Amino acid sequence: MKRSRDFRCFRIACLLSIASILWFLFSFLLVNVHVSMSRPASGGGNATWISRFDSTCQRISATNLGASFVKRVVLMVVDALRAEVLESGMQYMPFLNDMITNGSGYAFKAKVQPPTVTMPRIKAIISGEIPAYLDLLLNFDSKEFRDDNLLFRMRARGLSSVFYGDETWLRMFPGHFKRSEGTSSFVVTDYTQVDNNVTRHLDFELQQADWSLMILHYLGLDHIGHCYGDKSRLISLKLREMDDIASRIYNALHKNSSDFLLLVLGDHGMSSTGSHGGASSLEANVAVFAASPHLRAKNSVQAIDQVDLVPTLALLMNLPIPERSVGLLIGDLVRSLTLREKDLCTMYMINLCQFVRTAPASILDKAAATAYQAVRNYWSEDDPINCNSDISVAFEKLFNELRRLLLDQSFSYNILSMTCALATLIVVAALFCLQYGYLIPKCNDKVEFASLCLVSFPVIALLSTSYVELEDLAWHFILCTLMVLLVYHSYRIPCDGMARCLVFVVAVFIRFTRALYSSVDSVHMSDMNNAWNFFLLSRYERNLLLVTISLVLFIVTCLSGSPIRIRYACYPVMGFVALSYYKLGDVEKLGQTYWSLLASRAVYALSAAAVLFNKLSCRTMVISVSLLQCLLLKSVHLLVYLLLISLQLLLGRAMLQLNLSLVHKAGLHYALAQYAFYAVGNSNSLSTIDTSVAYVGLTSYQPVLSAALVFVRTYGSSLVVWILFWRSLNVQERHSVRCFVFLLAAVSTAFYMVIIELMRAHLFIWSVFAPKLLYLSVSSGSYFVALLFSSF
Repeated sequence: MKRSRDFRCFRIACLLSIASILWFLFSFLLVNVHVSMSRPASGGGNATWISRFDSTCQRISATNLGASFVKRVVLMVVDALRAEVLESGMQYMPFLNDMITNGSGYAFKAKVQPPTVTMPRIKAIISGEIPAYLDLLLNFDSKEFRDDNLLFRMRARGLSSVFYGDETWLRMFPGHFKRSEGTSSFVVTDYTQVDNNVTRHLDFELQQADWSLMILHYLGLDHIGHCYGDKSRLISLKLREMDDIASRIYNALHKNSSDFLLLVLGDHGMSSTGSHGGASSLEANVAVFAASPHLRAKNSVQAIDQVDLVPTLALLMNLPIPERSVGLLIGDLVRSLTLREKDLCTMYMINLCQFVRTAPASILDKAAATAYQAVRNYWSEDDPINCNSDISVAFEKLFNELRRLLLDQSFSYNILSMTCALATLIVVAALFCLQYGYLIPKCNDKVEFASLCLVSFPVIALLSTSYVELEDLAWHFILCTLMVLLVYHSYRIPCDGMARCLVFVVAVFIRFTRALYSSVDSVHMSDMNNAWNFFLLSRYERNLLLVTISLVLFIVTCLSGSPIRIRYACYPVMGFVALSYYKLGDVEKLGQTYWSLLASRAVYALSAAAVLFNKLSCRTMVISVSLLQCLLLKSVHLLVYLLLISLQLLLGRAMLQLNLSLVHKAGLHYALAQYAFYAVGNSNSLSTIDTSVAYVGLTSYQPVLSAALVFVRTYGSSLVVWILFWRSLNVQERHSVRCFVFLLAAVSTAFYMVIIELMRAHLFIWSVFAPKLLYLSVSSGSYFVALLFSSF
């Protein structure tokens, strides 16, 4: 009865911990840039002047501009067109390069805010607002976007738009386009047909005169990055293709009119691994090209914010600026397309009035004393605008000051909700210690105490942004130190030389795995890794893959230490056939063919059958997960995965003779699991999540299956480490390890929640702390779920 009650309390603790993590996560991530739609009257010494400013704004609007300055706009979005192309890629884009050189085009380096994924960036491009970080999680299932935006304004004015490209736009703006066709971003191995399906509509649309805005969203460049990385030769070919399309659009429009604007831009950048989602410079800076016959451009690259495109396009098309936009008019671009200086000044005033109407009074009070004074002389009661040559500098200074203050103060966190979630987790952990403290493994000597301190150190180190960014190095150091302690322990007790030899071999090969895997940051890339990349380019890659897959599947069939049973051996053997075809074929070059789909689905079937048609055990779970890992991991990471499994098996044999305490064993395997997570290519940056595996073996959009595949690819190696460790424990040890892991996960998560609350105004809150919170939440949540099921 007591044991049953203990397990019931344990399950309740796991469920409450999971609920508190989700509660905190959504309370924190739901934060958005708060823009007030009704500003209260300001008080203080600036009240009179602000009131005068408001009365001026009431007399000015987009109708003061007369006819629109551009009749047609083509918004050509090239997914993952990062700003680096402005420095090292212009030779692949000769048309755009010539336009910039001849003064008929502008080049801009546009900054984007995280998260750097497609759906939030579309929001920013079309509405000018800063998206919520939660949009990162909603990116795979986009919903209708109802906030004020350019498409709403166009439809209200009776202007038509057409769209071809990424179907995300059609899900976000249903019914807004006169003609449209979506292309799926689902099959990332397709970088040719997905763009051809957009381009084939150009001839027809360029002959039509019934649209004012044409949006094209090309996915091919992004797909190349996901599959082959940012150094692939396919990148240059795709850039040249995009340049040819831009030339084709420009020349076709120029034949009929000169009142048009062509914008070629990236929605987000691309990391050094070809992915995106993080906040690195490569991901957060994109290229923007503007071309028009009326432009008189300077041959230089200027810096802007991506949201600055919204007020610029709105005013050039004589439309009101969307209400929640925080963008600033791109002065040089507008000046080239504007015939009268007074029109430019009017645009600045409209942009400023729109922003001031939405800004809280507290921000205006802070800015009025300094920034407002700079433009106070440029309008009066009789003449709203007194233009002179300094107008651009004055307005931009004022607007940038207002925007800085707004972004600094307008993140409205639900502190009460976050604190309640944190308090729940802390109370659960405290009650857990009171209830199960007698089961938590105790330290009996200095080696065990040192081991516990080592695995607990990262909890405190999470305060440092540098540690979060380089955590893979820290866990490698911790694991190697634990191995040194293990060698020291082996000489303190009587044991045979073979056990000491195995420990030494494991320590050496752990260092070897560190040399093999590459991290997202080039700082981490070792000489050994560069040599490895060179080796993979040779003809031996295919043979290496065959040997690697063979060894992985052979090892997992021998886990029990008993003779191989035919019913267990058949899964790796048949899996080897399917994996060999899939891995050694031309899947990455040709996309998913019928036979590659069949091979990948055969692996899924074998993985499921290993669990469903046999007694659920650690062995069948390892076989199942290993089959999936062989399918989803890239070549270098697959070899690292093989080595980690082999090293853990050798370590398990050595520990049988070393008489290790449960604290030492649990700490060592916890460190090994953490290290295994980073060793297969993961990091604390969202850009290292390999989303390409979400589509392996699938032909239609299945968000649940895609999420499961990404989870197995990301956390599968750590999962196998824990399964193998669990398999080596007896019943009493398993209950102690449950308590140890629960407490370690709960304490580390609760401590990091405290850090998030304290650091919510930190400069790197969204680029460093928030991604780590997502990883830690999924990791700890997975621990709690696994512990919950293990208690049945």
